[in-house]
Amino acid sequence: MVAKGMSMREDLLMLAAATPVNDKGTLNRVAENAKEAAFASSRANLGTALHSLTEQLDRGEHPAIPMQLIKDIEAYQKATTTHEFVAISAEKTVVIPKFKVAGTYDRILAKDSDLYIGDIKTGSTIEFSFLEIAVQLALYAHGVGVWNNDEQKYEPMPNVHQDCGVVFHMPAGEGRCDLYLLDLNAGWEIAKLCYKVRNYRLRSRKLVLNKKEG
Repeated sequence: MVAKGMSMREDLLMLAAATPVNDKGTLNRVAENAKEAAFASSRANLGTALHSLTEQLDRGEHPAIPMQLIKDIEAYQKATTTHEFVAISAEKTVVIPKFKVAGTYDRILAKDSDLYIGDIKTGSTIEFSFLEIAVQLALYAHGVGVWNNDEQKYEPMPNVHQDCGVVFHMPAGEGRCDLYLLDLNAGWEIAKLCYKVRNYRLRSRKLVLNKKEG
């Protein structure tokens, strides 16, 4: 996108050519301006807007839907209705003391008497992200406390499924919403492996510091 933007803005090309290599501040600004010239962030902004609109709808609110995103919202509503998912909680922080981490889940979904962690992705593709997403949702599913911002306290985590999570993939502007069920058992195994790796890194860092001190 930087290369495309540079081809569209002769002034940026000239500024880059005239800027010394060691002037990283100016070159970074040129690169950012070039990306914007090529609309690099426009799709990301659409995705953020779409994510916010679905959250408002799931909270029972009635936001004004921009015309460009109406088909995306209709696809999302159709997917949730068809598969009988009802959002009972949205955008809350959960803590996982076992791994000393915290994060914010997108949704807790109810279907019949079962509860699932739900996630909304608006990027153009998630083909190479399923493992990462499975780790993310597995961590949420194993959370032990949910932050209640109104009362400023943690509450017990709802009894969600820890072996299965739901992903809504709705690429912004494409008017479709595909649902995927992810194996959170696999995600949990990888999460435990990541925790071990992080501990080894911390341990290695301490050894290096001790060596320097010695």
